[in-house]
Amino acid sequence: MKKYLAILVVIFVFVANTAFSQDNVDKGMNAVKKGDYLSALNLLKNEVNKNTGYDANCYYGIALFKTGSLADAEKYLKIALKDDDEGIEALRNLGELNTQKKKYSEADDLFRKAMKLDPENIPVLLSRAENFSAEGKIDKAIETLTLATTISKENPNVYVGLGEAYTIRGSYKLAKDYYDKAVKINPNLASAYYGLGKVYFRMKKYNESLASFNTSIQKDPNFAEAYLEKGKILYFGDKYGEAAESFKKYSQLKPGSQEGNSYYAKTLYAQGKYDEALAMLNDVLKADPKSITGNLYTAYIYTEREQTDSLAQVEQYQKAIEFFSKVPLKEFEVEDLIKYAKVQVSLRNFSDAYPLFDKAILKDSAEAKIYYEYGKAYFKGEEYEKADAMLGKSIEMGLQERSAFVFKGFANFYLKKYEQSLADFQAAIKIDDKYILSYSWAAKCYIVLGKNEEAIKMFEEILKIDPENAEAKDRIPRLKLNLNNNSNKQ
Repeated sequence: MKKYLAILVVIFVFVANTAFSQDNVDKGMNAVKKGDYLSALNLLKNEVNKNTGYDANCYYGIALFKTGSLADAEKYLKIALKDDDEGIEALRNLGELNTQKKKYSEADDLFRKAMKLDPENIPVLLSRAENFSAEGKIDKAIETLTLATTISKENPNVYVGLGEAYTIRGSYKLAKDYYDKAVKINPNLASAYYGLGKVYFRMKKYNESLASFNTSIQKDPNFAEAYLEKGKILYFGDKYGEAAESFKKYSQLKPGSQEGNSYYAKTLYAQGKYDEALAMLNDVLKADPKSITGNLYTAYIYTEREQTDSLAQVEQYQKAIEFFSKVPLKEFEVEDLIKYAKVQVSLRNFSDAYPLFDKAILKDSAEAKIYYEYGKAYFKGEEYEKADAMLGKSIEMGLQERSAFVFKGFANFYLKKYEQSLADFQAAIKIDDKYILSYSWAAKCYIVLGKNEEAIKMFEEILKIDPENAEAKDRIPRLKLNLNNNSNKQ
């Protein structure tokens, strides 16, 4: 009798454990479907070791993928496909993972396999279109999404996909129209507001962009990418504390990714906390030596950190180039290209710097800062005509930097275009009437043009700002003497 009781207890425990395990798998799957990937990880991490079935491995793989652990995600999605090689969710997510790794042909193979199993599966069509967009095959993406609209005209995610494709193409108005259509169908769709945020950012409407990312987060507090993009907007607005909080939240939601930590380090860099930023980036690169943002922002620090010794400064710049060179140029944003070009200019590697500025212009020809930095580079390379042209272009585009006019003035002075040079320095004075160098060079222009009285006035303005200015105190008496001598001759 005792023997039978023992067997019954064992059976009961086994059944209870199995039921508990299946309950965790079901809860984990539901958490993934709701976008709560961190909860899904906790529910499924123990189950995959004792449950070799498709569901546990597939949804654990998805949770890992969505929280940034790509290598582990790939492992479990492939295990799921060994159990069921026709599992559409595993095929689709493994395809998306390959898209993220920029393995576009491998991704498309997986999507096509899934489509053979279910030709009208909208999520698969959307993932395939996203893969085409990421590869730059926008026409194919639009063709795929148009097919999706014939299957389901009222699916808002299709219009989100179209919005993304047209954003990449640069057709921002059309992209916005599609995102607006998605919102009209589903006012709670976080991805639509996220897409609008990216469109507004490309259009340089930063307030609208930030508002859209905030709405995306409000609709889905687990939408990690919205926190990342929000942090970038806040960073560009010099709101480093708020930006850091957004990047921290991204890292919490994507613990397997180092991108959030890299951007957080960037906020430290922007505040001049170079040692703290470098320590964090060292950890990032230990975890992922190929991290794009980790290598780029490490290069930023070596670009900006000043050394008292000139040889040590050169070594810093060379270190910056070492880290920049670890990242493929196709991964560089405009800001990265400008930084890379500037460090090449600092080392007087002008032939290496100029192509980087050209690449930046190809990426965003409407960004005035590129022409400004390009103009300064040409000036330092003693190509004054080109410097004047580039700086002039930046000013035409609305850049009102004092130094743009100052460098333009320098270039025209060396070109012996003294009237134009004078106009440049006068414009610089209008922007900043406390900057002594503008007055000094305006005075030099007046001297060359034979207008000594005007030159004296410029030096007198300098003495109002700095009563002990040596140049002004030396020049004024000599200019007055010249005026008197000329007057006596007459």
